[in-house]
Amino acid sequence: MPALTPLVLDWFAAHHGVANVPALMKLGMTRGQLRYLVDADVLLRHQRGVLVLRSAPTSIEQRAALTCASSTHVAIARVTAGLFWGYHGMRLGSLIDATSAGHQLRLPGVSLHRCDSLPVGDVVERTDGIRLTSPPRTVFDLAAQLDDEQLTALIEQVLRERRCTMPTLLAVGRRLCAPGRPGSGRFARVTSSRPSWLKPTGSRLELVVERALLKAGLPRPRRQHPVRLLDGSVVHPDFYWPDERVALEVDHETWHGGQLSGAYDRQRDRMLRAVGVEPRRVTDTDVRQALDASITDVALLVRSRSRR
Repeated sequence: MPALTPLVLDWFAAHHGVANVPALMKLGMTRGQLRYLVDADVLLRHQRGVLVLRSAPTSIEQRAALTCASSTHVAIARVTAGLFWGYHGMRLGSLIDATSAGHQLRLPGVSLHRCDSLPVGDVVERTDGIRLTSPPRTVFDLAAQLDDEQLTALIEQVLRERRCTMPTLLAVGRRLCAPGRPGSGRFARVTSSRPSWLKPTGSRLELVVERALLKAGLPRPRRQHPVRLLDGSVVHPDFYWPDERVALEVDHETWHGGQLSGAYDRQRDRMLRAVGVEPRRVTDTDVRQALDASITDVALLVRSRSRR
């Protein structure tokens, strides 16, 4: 019985147990040996030209690798690509999301979306054989499945994690937005309403608070604006109104609580007041249970200092 060579085993280990016939033949396997291993149940046929090592564990990575091994014209896209990029709020369904430029294909277990254009710059090819739509292209494609609030939060995440820049997202929109193309209107609306110079929020919670601040009629605060303290150190409040000298911190009690964190926060607030900055804090509990009251308190402070 022909055995799998160390080179072939290394390939399978690095590619989630997936290989196509040309790749295995480059590693020294013959078609006759591959047929024998399939008959011996060592390898499984996924579809024409694509084989799976029976002993390899199944996973989302293996399913994505199988999809990409089936055709060089396919890239993992939308929600599945979002999962690989670590985007928040992505939930894997029963099918893998993939996209193909102008090719009519039928792939088992795959929801294939056809598009007019999928240039090389829109695809990231990993060393394990998985091809993903790039971070900005994935954001654009997801605009067809998200609402405005979810898309805004996603854009803040990719900017915060430095996966792309705002000018890059705007360029993607100019290139891909078209009448009748799903998600084009939402993508254009959300990206055009966000100033390019604006720093990304530190969390989705901050985005909720900022939206409430603007809805209350307050001027847009600066995000993570530097404030120098008397000891020479510099702090960056989540939100800051420089003319009114008001700082607002958004705290997540789950990870920001505790005696040490509380003592640090109180000391930092005292140091801000020493340089004429009035601090306020809003927690995730405030957002869930009393957001309007919390925003009203901040609005009264900002407006009173503005008049003064």
